[in-house]
Amino acid sequence: MIGREVLGTALHRFRTHPLQTWLTLAGLIVGTAAIIIIVALGLSGRAFVMSQIEAVGSHVVWATYEGNVTSGVAHAVDD
Repeated sequence: MIGREVLGTALHRFRTHPLQTWLTLAGLIVGTAAIIIIVALGLSGRAFVMSQIEAVGSHVVWATYEGNVTSGVAHAVDD
């Protein structure tokens, strides 16, 4: 019974305010499409960045700063 009432109210609302109904429907469609596009761009961007990082490989030099070094002696780090 509740389903029929909701359907009847929706049809009545569509008949009395068709422009508002179509604009609401268009807003739902555009909003959903925008969310899907943003998520797809984010995932593809992440995949691109990961592929670029993997392309560099293990030939990367890491430099770290460990505070004020006053002795003036450089230390080599072996892996």
